[in-house]
Amino acid sequence: MDGSSAARRLVDLDSTLPALAAPDPTVDQLADIVQALQQTDALARTLREVGGDITASADLGAHSSWHPLGFAKLQLGALPGTEVRLRLHVWADSGHAVRTQDDPHSHRWRFASTVVWGAPLRVVHFEESEAGQEFHRFEYAPPCGALHPAGRRSLSAVDRSERRRGELYRCERGTVHTIQPVDPGLLTTTLIARGPDRGESTPVYRRDDDAVISERPHLSGAEVQRLLERVLPPD
Repeated sequence: MDGSSAARRLVDLDSTLPALAAPDPTVDQLADIVQALQQTDALARTLREVGGDITASADLGAHSSWHPLGFAKLQLGALPGTEVRLRLHVWADSGHAVRTQDDPHSHRWRFASTVVWGAPLRVVHFEESEAGQEFHRFEYAPPCGALHPAGRRSLSAVDRSERRRGELYRCERGTVHTIQPVDPGLLTTTLIARGPDRGESTPVYRRDDDAVISERPHLSGAEVQRLLERVLPPD
């Protein structure tokens, strides 16, 4: 079993969903995919299969990474024949955190997500505003992943919300946001469906002028197995 292509095994996903045929799915179409998955046990069954196979777990870990905030970003792969990619974020007390606060940022792709297991997440949306708090702005430019200084900007929080299990969250390209657990000590797992990249860079805002991007080490097969054992509901 190929752990990096777990998305291919989600056979319960309705192939008639418009997002599966759309070259650039809307955020609502991506939300349809997330909702379809949370209404079946296909995700849990697939992850149990991966977690029970050390080779598949190691393969998934090799395509995944620890985020500087300490959560595991498990790259499940693309849905067959589409540019829709699925991933799982597992927020746990991993010991891998090198930053404690999420930098306000946006993405070059739109996405939809939900908490599939565990505690809520806190989401804050921002806009540039003269009345806001001053940040250093950078342009993040994959694939090299460098942060390029782009002056200073002031940001104001324009929306705050908590996203609980089963609630759909939709995020358009260019929406500046932060996402973190309501309680860092609690386990939280989110499923994300993201569309294709558009544009060459996207902004990241930091309170300091540090342009260093922390390393994002891959996960071992054993780490993947331990995480999946912790987050998956009883069979």
